[in-house]
Amino acid sequence: MASWRVTHFALIVVCAVLLALAITTLYQSNKRAALLQIGRLIADNEPVSAQGVASERGDIQSLVADGRCREDLLAAGLRTTLKDLDFQNSYTDYEAWSQQMISADRFLTHALSCRPTDGDLWARLAMVRWSVVEISEEQALLMRMSHQYAPAEQSIIRARLVQWSRLSEASLKALESELSSDIQVMLLQF
Repeated sequence: MASWRVTHFALIVVCAVLLALAITTLYQSNKRAALLQIGRLIADNEPVSAQGVASERGDIQSLVADGRCREDLLAAGLRTTLKDLDFQNSYTDYEAWSQQMISADRFLTHALSCRPTDGDLWARLAMVRWSVVEISEEQALLMRMSHQYAPAEQSIIRARLVQWSRLSEASLKALESELSSDIQVMLLQF
């Protein structure tokens, strides 16, 4: 009889914990519904306005501040952050561009703390850091990490190829084997 009570009590505790987790997840999804929607629109190549994207900056910053690592929120945050960068122009509004670069760097660093084996995040961080200033050693590290974690993923290799085309000779020299590997994989795809 006592073991029956202990089993029921344990079951009730487990159910309560699962219910609390479900409520928390639902709350986060509801709270960040606009961010998730804009992320979906961007992923589907649907048009989004600069104002709509900019309106989600606060949600993206709160993801970082709260240490949120939910996959769907990070994906939507990444898409929205990169789209926001696309809308910025360093020639017409350097201050806004600079602020968004800092925000993008902060978001990518947070996302990598959640998913350190995501080769796409490493490549995107390399792109953001290169846009501010190219430091060959840093580019070599970031691109090498991207290559290490995504050596054959076509979409990520495409992103790296864009970055390869931007890098200086010094950076490329440090990454000869990774560049050669990416080119070989892409040529084998055709």
